[in-house]
Amino acid sequence: MTLTPQQQARNEFNKRLDDWQGLADVLEIPGHQRRRFPRGEEPREIWMWLDSQNRLGELPDALVAIGRTDLADLLRASAPVTAPAPRARRRRRLWPVIAAGAALVVAGGLVLVLTRPWNQPKDKAKPEPSSGSVAEIEARIDKTWDVETNKYVGVRSYADPTEAGRGAQVGSYAQGDTIYVLCQNPAGREVRDAKWSDRPESTRLWYRLSAPGPVWVPSMYVRLLSQVVPPTCP
Repeated sequence: MTLTPQQQARNEFNKRLDDWQGLADVLEIPGHQRRRFPRGEEPREIWMWLDSQNRLGELPDALVAIGRTDLADLLRASAPVTAPAPRARRRRRLWPVIAAGAALVVAGGLVLVLTRPWNQPKDKAKPEPSSGSVAEIEARIDKTWDVETNKYVGVRSYADPTEAGRGAQVGSYAQGDTIYVLCQNPAGREVRDAKWSDRPESTRLWYRLSAPGPVWVPSMYVRLLSQVVPPTCP
């Protein structure tokens, strides 16, 4: 049977994609969805997920973002992948309705301005994080083992990075969860884990997370999503 260009492109994508986690980050595929992907079938599952979300057209640019221009060029040569999304055409047809609705909203807003006394200032300051930190660094829980469910697949969090034991535990995070780092403590208790060969087997560096109360996790289970280095906690 002769394959269509799109089927050929899909087969090559499934065979040649290596950094599927990086691609999933760029496409912002939720962590709970990634955990359902069967091991070894992640490229196929990413394709199917994008297709179900009507987002296949985003795939070539996402591949360029992770350095796979070869696969991006292959997919762009496949017409069905790069065809304009139907919803864009529907949006153009609805433009007269949207414009009319916007006019009504503006008119209604003018009436409110003329008739209602406003007691609050025009611009409200953005609230600071509960911890008092100036910035929160987006990150993900990563490398919490699994290897076809020999397990962990998550990490415990602690109220104090220097204490061990169940009494110090305050919760847990699952593999792929999005978290926000406030600062770091390089002098926490030592954590050892030799499950992954591409990272140190132990660390004393802990990250404090943006959460109610003090919440800490070892840095070896956290992947920062930017080049910003967390400041040292006061």
